[in-house]
Amino acid sequence: MRHFLFLGSLAALLLPVPALAQEATSPVEAEPPAPPAQPPPPVQQLSPLTRSPVSTPREPAWDAAYKDARNELLTGEFAAAAGHFTELARSATNASDRALAIEQASLAADWARRGLAFVRREDLGESALTAKAVDLRTSDEIVSLYGTAVVYGLGVGGWVDAIAKPQSSAGVIFPPLLGAGAAAGVVALLDSGRGLHYGVAQSIVSGMYIGLEEGIVLTAFNQSRPNKFSMSTEAISTLIF
Repeated sequence: MRHFLFLGSLAALLLPVPALAQEATSPVEAEPPAPPAQPPPPVQQLSPLTRSPVSTPREPAWDAAYKDARNELLTGEFAAAAGHFTELARSATNASDRALAIEQASLAADWARRGLAFVRREDLGESALTAKAVDLRTSDEIVSLYGTAVVYGLGVGGWVDAIAKPQSSAGVIFPPLLGAGAAAGVVALLDSGRGLHYGVAQSIVSGMYIGLEEGIVLTAFNQSRPNKFSMSTEAISTLIF
């Protein structure tokens, strides 16, 4: 019995297993080939000056239309320029030209909406806007104040003549001349150094004319009343003064 068991074990070791033999004899399947490597994306060329992507060249027709619209903007035709820049933005072949046309159209439309216009500096003389920006009176203001001050000085001299009733011609002429010179000197003193602020000189002139008008109106109103107050020449000149 032991002899048969020994022979059976020996046969099991020597004979190959059918599954193993079949696996050993079957051909090995080859692995699928690796997909070809994708080429690297092309490097975008940059402009050496702007360090931005080189844009598509402009078309000659677009460039000519842009120059025409720009000339309209420079000559003050803002509404027409805004419409042409808008059309150029739609037909632009690259992003930079499209953005430029959009900005120009926005600028022209804003100027047209605000009713602005180009004016030569020579036609304006001294710009009041510049004077306001630096808070300084304009030349027109100070000239008007000097003229009004001289008239006021002459009026003061006339009031003195009405009160004093001088008997000589020198006594009549001297007070108005002195008053005109003194008034001009006061203006020069006020405007010395930095100068008057913007609008101050014009405010003084307006206030003086308002006072003169009030004195004349009150005098005329009193003289037109049936029961008017009796006013002498001295009183009328004093009221107007």
